[in-house]
Amino acid sequence: SYLENIKNKSAEIGSLENMNHLETGVILLDVRLPGISGLEVYEKQRQLIPFNHEPVLIMTGHGEVNMAVSALKSGAYDFLTKPVDPTRLLSDIDKAYELSKELLEMRKFIFNFDQRFGKLTAREAEIAELIAVNNPNKSIAEKLGISVRTIELHRSRIFTKMEVSSASDIAAKFEKYAYSKRSFLSSRA
Repeated sequence: SYLENIKNKSAEIGSLENMNHLETGVILLDVRLPGISGLEVYEKQRQLIPFNHEPVLIMTGHGEVNMAVSALKSGAYDFLTKPVDPTRLLSDIDKAYELSKELLEMRKFIFNFDQRFGKLTAREAEIAELIAVNNPNKSIAEKLGISVRTIELHRSRIFTKMEVSSASDIAAKFEKYAYSKRSFLSSRA
């Protein structure tokens, strides 16, 4: 069934190895599927795969304005009415495919960042966030009431776990992470 395929796909994604095997793609759903609405499949897919990188084109021969508005507001890439102009369909698929490439790269970055950041202790995470906004060691030490030497030790472990070599690298990763999450969420708004 459609929902089983979504559940299986969702379960497969959870590791770095699987993440690196993901490919770009576009999902084309018809509103009227046997036994279930294409809109129901789309909603279930959104719930099970929150950072789906495959834009969804929904089409129907029985569409209403409210249905189209609802689908687009919930993040569908486009809503097409049948009969679909082949030129428009191919154009939409091409554009959605390009978006899929961008979203997949963002998704991989978000996943990798979460994996690395998740290796930090609570204190290291707190210090990493302070480093990311350009606080010098002395300032961080004063804010947290610990010695500069302790900050230096934490900083070294943070750099190793986050796979960076400088404070500017950490700042850039945090910035890209925030941008990627915002972009992903806005592509699904």
